[in-house]
Amino acid sequence: MGGHANMGQLPDPELFRQPPQRRWENPMIAAVGTYAIRITWDDGHEAGIYTWKRLRATCPCAECTAQTASE
Repeated sequence: MGGHANMGQLPDPELFRQPPQRRWENPMIAAVGTYAIRITWDDGHEAGIYTWKRLRATCPCAECTAQTASE
């Protein structure tokens, strides 16, 4: 069966603790209902939507890490 092996899985939060390779300028952010956002990056790509749950799970701050651990 084809497709992505990790489809539906959250990325490793350690990836978000590393400094970005590039600084994005002026991304456009739009709400998707009340459950997610869509980001259009400065190079024009918009690869999907980011749910609040996914964003919290990948955020490295202490508040989000504690919230994710309690769920």
